[in-house]
Amino acid sequence: MTADPFMAIAVRSALAALLLAGAWHKLRDRASFRQAIEDYRLLPSIAVPAAALLLPLAEAAAAVTALLGSRLGLVAIAGLLLLYAAGIGINLQRGRRHIDCGCFAFGKTGQAIGPFMVWRNMLLAAFALLVAQADVGARPLLWLDWFGLAAAVASAAILYGIVDTAMPRMREMRP
Repeated sequence: MTADPFMAIAVRSALAALLLAGAWHKLRDRASFRQAIEDYRLLPSIAVPAAALLLPLAEAAAAVTALLGSRLGLVAIAGLLLLYAAGIGINLQRGRRHIDCGCFAFGKTGQAIGPFMVWRNMLLAAFALLVAQADVGARPLLWLDWFGLAAAVASAAILYGIVDTAMPRMREMRP
């Protein structure tokens, strides 16, 4: 499949922005992120501090690598998203819905995990893998394309924020 470079760069940029923002917030508040990892109860306690440092660094590295056009960066993004989906899914199966997801989306903490997060991460991982395996056309981007890319990434961030805010509230509204 051949993809238009506009679409490939838009997906790369949106995913990279999401991971860079998350990495930034996790590194700024390492204590809260460390606690979130501890609450998942998936790692031995001795490994939690290292994971609290290495996961956001891996997110940042994958994001930068993807922005530079590497397929490996997109595969790494997909891998991280699937890792997080698995961790959330395991804890949902354990009945531990109350724990903080550790997402740090838009700098907020305390968002309880839910099935939506598993599906969201799997969908985002699928987008990353779709672009990673696509043959990207060689069309040069024009100045209008760059404005369109900025608008597409901003729109994706706004949509992500709206959905991320609405989903927990919709769960609360159920009878």
